[in-house]
Amino acid sequence: MSRTYYNLALLIVLCCSVLEVSKRINTTLSTQKIRQIPVAPADSESQLAYGYKLNLGVVTLADLELVPGVSTQIAEELLAKRGQIITASEQYDLKDRYRALEVIKGIGPKTAKKLANYLEW
Repeated sequence: MSRTYYNLALLIVLCCSVLEVSKRINTTLSTQKIRQIPVAPADSESQLAYGYKLNLGVVTLADLELVPGVSTQIAEELLAKRGQIITASEQYDLKDRYRALEVIKGIGPKTAKKLANYLEW
């Protein structure tokens, strides 16, 4: 019988050791910061749905028409004047860059500010 007690005690010590090692591994993993890099979805519709902005430099007419408040006419003007918008935005502070969108007929300060939530350049 003493052999049985010896084996049982050995098993308990072994289990405690495994649990202690497991605790250390979990503590180490939980204290390390794992860096996650967000990746934007590939299509414009998904980007807008997930809150990403569309890049004015590479969008198409169909992409711009997905933006709330952008008609086909405004989308065409945005595409035609995107270089001018990008250049004009450099004269403003970062928080006022949306004002560069006001070169488009039909876009005032309020609309420009709303569109800036969906576009980047």
